[in-house]
Order: sequence, then structure tokens, then C-alpha cells
Amino acid sequence: MTNVKSDISRYEIRYREFPELLFTVRGDGCEYFDAFLYIKNKGDPAVHSVEGFRMAFSHWINAVRDAYSLSDDIFITAPNGHQLIDYALALLFVAYIDPGFGVYMMERMSDMLLRGIVLSDTCLLLMAKDRLSKEQL
Repeated sequence: MTNVKSDISRYEIRYREFPELLFTVRGDGCEYFDAFLYIKNKGDPAVHSVEGFRMAFSHWINAVRDAYSLSDDIFITAPNGHQLIDYALALLFVAYIDPGFGVYMMERMSDMLLRGIVLSDTCLLLMAKDRLSKEQL
């Protein structure tokens, strides 16, 4: 894991469904998510680790690295000691922490391939809320 000397201190939420999954941008523009914080907030540090993710998902990690021509800085350590991972692996990491989410992603992909379109559960709820009255819901 590469150590990063530039200051990484600003975090943002990218996916509303995962407010604990915080993203940051390194000084050179590379984007990462804070795996340390996500494990702390949504995982089990006794079970989950960045090294465990690397071992369990090495095939997928290599496929993402090749598809996006990523450098070796996919896994870095921030100045605060937190382990950061390239943003392209964020949803795969969520599936590592919560295998049920991985199943959900496969179901949504199946929906897209079968029907040509897919909407998130959050989107469907918001659309229903906008269209239907409280009594109808």
C-alpha cells in the first residue's frame, strides 16, 4: 500500500444510499474512498480488512485495474493512517462488507438486461411519493 504525503482531509458523500462511504480527491486529482471509515462504521474490523478485500476480490480488482488502466496507487495510506481505495472499487467494497448488496447489484443488472432499464429502490420510492398521496401509499 502506497503512503500518500499530500493532505487528504475533505470528504464527500457520492452515493446517498451509502452516507458512510466517504470519498476524497488526492492533490493529483485521483479519487479514493476511505475504506478504514467504512469498515469502522458498517463492517466488523474483526472480520473485514483491506487486505481481506484484496485477497477475496483479487480477480475483480485486477479486472477493474485493467479496464480503467489504473496505476499501482489503487490502495494508499493517507497521512491520518486511513486506508484509501480507488473510487472505481467502491461498490465492490460495499459488496465485500455486505454480500447482500452484491446480490442486490446482480438482481438489478439482471433487471437491466431483461427489461432494458433499472431504477434504484430509492428512486422508485421517491417517484411513488411524488405521484401518490399519503392515503394511497
